[in-house]
Amino acid sequence: MKSRVIIMDEQGAPSVLRQDTVELDAPGPGEVRLRQTAMGLNYMDVYQRSGYYPLDLPSGLGMEAAGVIEAVGNGVDDFKEGDRAAYGGGPPGGYAEYRNLPASRLVKIPDAVTDEQAAATMLKGMTVEYLLNRTDQIKAGEAVLFWAAAGGVGAEGAAAALPEARLGRARRRGNLGEPVGRRARSVERGGRQGLRYRGDRHHQPARDHCRLGPGQRRGDSSRDRLAVAPDHGDL
Repeated sequence: MKSRVIIMDEQGAPSVLRQDTVELDAPGPGEVRLRQTAMGLNYMDVYQRSGYYPLDLPSGLGMEAAGVIEAVGNGVDDFKEGDRAAYGGGPPGGYAEYRNLPASRLVKIPDAVTDEQAAATMLKGMTVEYLLNRTDQIKAGEAVLFWAAAGGVGAEGAAAALPEARLGRARRRGNLGEPVGRRARSVERGGRQGLRYRGDRHHQPARDHCRLGPGQRRGDSSRDRLAVAPDHGDL
C-alpha cells in the first residue's frame, strides 16, 4: 500500500521538508501497521530538521504519534486490528499517514484519552517519568524546580508531581522565562510557585541548591529539566 510521508534530503530551514508518497510493505514479524490520526510536535523535531542533531539522510521526521492498528504481523499477540495505540521515540518518521512499527514500542490508548492527547504526551510523558521516578527519588521536605515550566515537559512534570506533593513528599516550583503570563499558567497546571528569569540570572542560585543523584555531576542534562533541593523557602 502507499503512504504519504514527510521526507528531507538535507538538513536546514523548514523548506527542506517535502511531501512524498512511498510504498509500504506488509508489517513484518513482530510489527503492526498504524494508521496515524495524530502526530506530536517536539523541539527535537526542529533540532533534527535544522541539523543541530545530525541524521542519516534522507530521513523522515517526527518522534511520536497515535492512531489505529490496521494490520498485524506474525507473532504479535498484544494488539489486534482496530486497537488504538500510540508510541514515542525510535527512528524519526512520525510525520506519516501510515507506518510499520515494532509492536513492542506501542501502548494501547485508554478510552478516556483522545488520539490527540496520546500523540502529544508520549515523548514528554516518558521524559517526566524517568526524571521523577528514576533520575532521582523525591524525598519529604524537598522542593522540585522544573526548568522551563511553561513548556511541555515542565507542565506535565508539575501535574505528575502533584499527587506526590499532596502526600507531603515534595513542593513544586516552576522556573519561567518571559512573558510573565506563563508563570500563572504553570501554577494553574499544578505548580505551587512560578519563578521568573531572564537568561541565567536565576539559574546559578537554583543550581547551587541542587542535590545530585547517584552517578550524576554538575551540568548533567537531566538537571537541565529537574532540580531537587532542600526546601529552604524561596529559591
